[in-house]
Amino acid sequence: MLQSIKPGPGNAAPPAPTSLTALVSNGMVALSWEAPVDDHTPVRALAYNLRVGSFPGGGNIVSPQADAGTGFRRVPALGNCQLRTSASLQNLRPGVYYWSAQAIDGAFAGGPFAAESTFSIPIPSLSASLFDGNVRLSWPSSAPGDYILEGTTFLTDAPSAWTAVPPPFVTNGATINLTILAPAAKAFYRLHWP
Repeated sequence: MLQSIKPGPGNAAPPAPTSLTALVSNGMVALSWEAPVDDHTPVRALAYNLRVGSFPGGGNIVSPQADAGTGFRRVPALGNCQLRTSASLQNLRPGVYYWSAQAIDGAFAGGPFAAESTFSIPIPSLSASLFDGNVRLSWPSSAPGDYILEGTTFLTDAPSAWTAVPPPFVTNGATINLTILAPAAKAFYRLHWP
């Protein structure tokens, strides 16, 4: 049975954190926020919950153990970020992510989550050059996960126009040499997330 965790007498739940910031670099994101001012708990003693999801309001990437809509805390403990006003995540798949933070006071009362913010992890870009009749493709070694390298001689978004370049799965960060798909014709390459 869940028991509601309510602020003690005369103790208001803390306000939402402010100034949510996400810095994305090389497949990693650094998240940070500003601490609110609480009525009883000193700023340095506030704890925080982080919520990250792959859809609006979601917590499927990082669960806050609290209701994202109401801030209702499901556990009487510090949040998943403890006393820190920042967190870093690595190896996220390319896509858009939705996130927020919640402050928790010394009585374990959770305030509302900050207004939701977003960040995006892009698919890494390819660089190409010609080398002795081959195409040399490379992409950052910090790119997370495995991708499918695809090629075509007809630039289109139609899935049937693109074929996987062996080996079908390309591990993160590499430089490879390929025989040109069609000599004397243009060839196009892309990384695709499976």
